Amino acid sequence: MKQEEQRVTQNNTKTVLEIKLTYYIVVILKIRSIIMTKFKYLSLIVFFTLISCASLDEKAVQEKFKSDPNNINFSYDIYSYYKQQAVLTDHLLTMWRYLIIEDNPVNAKSVLDVFVKRLYTVPAGMDAQTIYIGSENLTKKNTIGTSLEMSFGFLKISLSNKNNGYKPFMQKNVEFFKSYFDILKGVYSKASEQDLESEYVIRNFAPYFIELYDKNYLEAFVYQIFKSTNTNEINTWLMKNNDKVQEFKNWSNQYKWNIK
Repeated sequence: MKQEEQRVTQNNTKTVLEIKLTYYIVVILKIRSIIMTKFKYLSLIVFFTLISCASLDEKAVQEKFKSDPNNINFSYDIYSYYKQQAVLTDHLLTMWRYLIIEDNPVNAKSVLDVFVKRLYTVPAGMDAQTIYIGSENLTKKNTIGTSLEMSFGFLKISLSNKNNGYKPFMQKNVEFFKSYFDILKGVYSKASEQDLESEYVIRNFAPYFIELYDKNYLEAFVYQIFKSTNTNEINTWLMKNNDKVQEFKNWSNQYKWNIK
């Protein structure tokens, strides 16, 4: 008799759990239905964004860029891919190349804003000493990338220096790029084939920016990538130096990429 009572009790408990589980499933499905109905467009955006991110394969974006470096979509894809990899130098070089050829001010501004924030924001406690000490833990394999990342950090700190506070915004930007390209040129010139073997972006993009710098297109380049900010300072310079800007664009469009 006791065994029968225990069996009935167990069955009743199981039935109660099944009812609760069924109830929770129904509630979850109802909530899902409401979300999909009210936010279907947002859901679709998230879905296609995830699909897009998943489709960014390293070899694929490299091959597309190699086939046509002046194609705006291919330039954006390679920038997007290396942005996701969170390797600073790769992110910066591919971003700057994309900004050179992006004529849509809305698209360019959204990318440029990320760079400006990164350039002009110095985390609390960040100084030349902390950058140097942090670099000591990196392996020799990352020497090229490490040197350039350290340089970017040092230049960020110099921009925040009080002595630079009085300078016009674009003057500070031109000075930053001059210093950075000086360093890029020096680092690249000393790099061996072995050093560059695993550095796809530096190996293929550094020569472009070094030649740009050597041909005295620095200012045209800087004002070109910042033009989406649409300030009087930038627009006035671009109008006064239109011939130089066009010369720079023509050179860039005809540049012979040697993708390796």
